[in-house]
Amino acid sequence: GEKAVTGRVLEAVERDLVEIGLLRVRDADGRIFEFTTKGPVGIDAAHLRQHQVLGERVVVTYTEENGSLIATDVRDVP
Repeated sequence: GEKAVTGRVLEAVERDLVEIGLLRVRDADGRIFEFTTKGPVGIDAAHLRQHQVLGERVVVTYTEENGSLIATDVRDVP
C-alpha cells in the first residue's frame, strides 16, 4: 500500500529532465527517507532543490518494493 511522509528536502538528483533519480527527505523526527522513482512524480529535481535551499517541506507519497522506497507523487506542502 501507499504511505506518505512530509519532510524537508536534503538532496534531489535528476535522472533526466522530468524524472528524479534520487530524493532524500528528513521528517520532523529527524528520520531520513531515500526515494527513487519509476516515472514522473509531478515535480522535477530543480524545483525540489529550490525547496532544499529555502527549507520548505514536501509531501512524498511512496510504495515499498524489495526494500526500496519508490516515490509516486511529490507535492508542495500547502
